[in-house]
Amino acid sequence: MVQNEQLDLGLVNMELYAVDKLEHSVLATDRLLFCVAESHSLAGEGSLDLRCLDQEPIILFNRDSVQNQLLLQHFHALNVQPRVVMHSSQITTTMKFVRQGKCGCFFFSSMLPLVPELRGIPIDPEIPVKIGLVWKKGKYLSAHTRTFIRFSEKYYRERPMTE
Repeated sequence: MVQNEQLDLGLVNMELYAVDKLEHSVLATDRLLFCVAESHSLAGEGSLDLRCLDQEPIILFNRDSVQNQLLLQHFHALNVQPRVVMHSSQITTTMKFVRQGKCGCFFFSSMLPLVPELRGIPIDPEIPVKIGLVWKKGKYLSAHTRTFIRFSEKYYRERPMTE
């Protein structure tokens, strides 16, 4: 929509978009963790290769979510077929199912403090995620838009999502 000038600015997961065709500013970096209940069979793992999740019951976000698309690319590259038991857009619903200990899901590491009852297992190799603003190259930006970009950059510089 930014490229087609339907939006002046977009807040995006920069891993899936051709940001080289756009002006952009990285606001935050994070990584995906595989999250499970303490009672889950994988809860004691220090890290996980995605191949360990072949046929493992998992919950993914809705099919059109950027996170889902990113994970499916990684699974496909490794020929991994997780058993997706549900697609959801509701984080609280997802957490409710994961707390039962029968399946896992993927959350950003910055979300983990909000769900201390879940165990976040790092993925090896790590799946990094950059969140940023994008706008069309060569397009005039209003003073308000430029102010918003500067404010956003300063805000995330002072309040990083992860340590």
